[in-house]
Amino acid sequence: MKHQKLFSLCKKKGCFIIFGNEDNKNQNQWLGTDAGLFLIEHLPYLTKSYIIALLDITPKQQEKTIFKHESNLPICYNFGDSDESEKMLEQDLIAQTYKGDNVQPLFTSQGIKFINTALLEPFADVADMIEIYERFTEDGHIYFAVKFGMMLKAIIMPINILSEDFVTKIETLAIKCRAALNEQVRKEK
Repeated sequence: MKHQKLFSLCKKKGCFIIFGNEDNKNQNQWLGTDAGLFLIEHLPYLTKSYIIALLDITPKQQEKTIFKHESNLPICYNFGDSDESEKMLEQDLIAQTYKGDNVQPLFTSQGIKFINTALLEPFADVADMIEIYERFTEDGHIYFAVKFGMMLKAIIMPINILSEDFVTKIETLAIKCRAALNEQVRKEK
């Protein structure tokens, strides 16, 4: 994983949520925002002051940035490497830019859901080897488990972008693609 991409993602969002216990520095640490949490490996123990120094966050930027440090991981998500109910999702679908975000559809057991592809950028160095699984909280909310091999590396929340405008734009794209393909086939004959 490219830690610098993750730090940049958090800085851009203005939010650093760290999960880890300073008393047990051998414990895994997780870093992220409200949109996703990422396993931190092979780095010193993360603190607010470490992040500020590492990323050269100015005092003015600090005023606008949320720094949150929790000892325990949220219990609503399974941070284990496996989950009985998880199901691997197909990723080779067309990504779409919408309102400034690159989003990728994922076909889940609850229908189509979307993931912000910026949250996958920390895995750019292993992008062809990561797998995305659907998992569920106890109350039935879906979230995505990102794995490298059989090891959990991130938990990412779906984003809700479905609107009449978005669906209309996708329908228009599909119609124009069909027309272009039909024209290409006609010219090849």
